[in-house]
Amino acid sequence: DETAKHIIAYIFDAWIRVMSPYTPFFAEEMWERIGGEGFVVNALWPKVEEELYNAEAILAMEYTDRLINDIREIVRVQRRKPRKVTILVVKPNEYNELRKAIEYFELGKPMKDFVREYISKAKDKRIASTKAVQLFKFVSTLPPQLRTLIMKTGIDEKNVIRELSDWIKVQIGAEIETYYYDEVKTYIKDKRKLPLPLKPAIYIEF
Repeated sequence: DETAKHIIAYIFDAWIRVMSPYTPFFAEEMWERIGGEGFVVNALWPKVEEELYNAEAILAMEYTDRLINDIREIVRVQRRKPRKVTILVVKPNEYNELRKAIEYFELGKPMKDFVREYISKAKDKRIASTKAVQLFKFVSTLPPQLRTLIMKTGIDEKNVIRELSDWIKVQIGAEIETYYYDEVKTYIKDKRKLPLPLKPAIYIEF
């Protein structure tokens, strides 16, 4: 497949340039093998090509990595082999709420202001208050580059997990089921464990 070959060659070329300061002799050898001009140490540093940048795909991979790590941590603590993992996720429109929390956080506004606005539009004020606090605290743990990415895009977490289900199963060693949290309300007995964008509710059967 010529497209695949082109992609691999493009990635390999950029990788060699980036590795040059750290492994100069190896990089020069590989540069010569791929037919690079002159010495790689004199080659231009790879540039980000905006047309190849897919914010949604990057966020989906970040989400998947976080999900796998969270499941592994639960399994590590339990010290038992999981049989099935049920994952309850938010709907895509809840990324708007996450972005609003990010705006408040980055403007240096206090959490109470965000909570006040959040619950003003909610029917169940008590649950909304709990979730607003969780959202704001979660945002405060996110690295700046991830907050920037979230401001650009969101994802459908249910679709992401389904598309990458084979990979996730291999990584966690268990079967998985995924639902929007309002599809299976019986799972969520403790409202403090409501899923958030980028942070699903995870239930593991051992």
